[in-house]
Amino acid sequence: MSKLSKDAESNPTLKAALEKIYRAKGLISSEPKEKISEYCPVTLWHGTSAHLLPFIKQHGLGGQNILAGWEVMEFLKWTYNNLDKGKPNDYAHPDYGDLMTIRFALDDNKKKYEYGDLYVTGQYRKAESYSKRAPEILDLVRLAVNIARRQNKSIVEQKLESYDKIKSFLCLPSQPIVLELPPILLTNLKMEDESQLINELRQNRHYMEAGSFRLNAIIPFKDILKIHPIMPYSE
Repeated sequence: MSKLSKDAESNPTLKAALEKIYRAKGLISSEPKEKISEYCPVTLWHGTSAHLLPFIKQHGLGGQNILAGWEVMEFLKWTYNNLDKGKPNDYAHPDYGDLMTIRFALDDNKKKYEYGDLYVTGQYRKAESYSKRAPEILDLVRLAVNIARRQNKSIVEQKLESYDKIKSFLCLPSQPIVLELPPILLTNLKMEDESQLINELRQNRHYMEAGSFRLNAIIPFKDILKIHPIMPYSE
């Protein structure tokens, strides 16, 4: 019997809470107590925007990729391709740093990351930092639109009119939050690049606390333990 299951046996409140979690559809199945050790040994956190809470309440955390539905990546790629980027490695270009930030994000999306998928971390401060620019891809869209304005690229503003969901979100004030998640099965976690290292991670609590992972599960809104409001960056 695992240590956690012993704790649950001696704590009726904890036991009831765990049993509720086991029954959560898409999160974890009804596993015997002997398998409680298969859960992530640290608390996991997810940084996001309070403006996305209506979608999370309706579909669960990870239940719907609204960024894909809004075609955010398509708009970002189109916008980037229509910006003046100067010559290669033109460090004197006034928008060089911001353009590289967008380019690296687009390259990462091709290689290993999927913007809009659900990522979690074992470090609260990391989730807090991410939440202040979440969702990251929409923050990159905001950056690209600002570059277009500086470059007087009115074509980008015109294109944005046909992406009403994106436009509406960009007009909202920043409202970062961090979600404190319930216990998660290790088998539902993958490295950010989709590699399977769960067996190794079981033995490395420090890595679990510091790392970030892709969560392949849906967490019902009612099972989220707590919502932590975060002070946004000063603009």
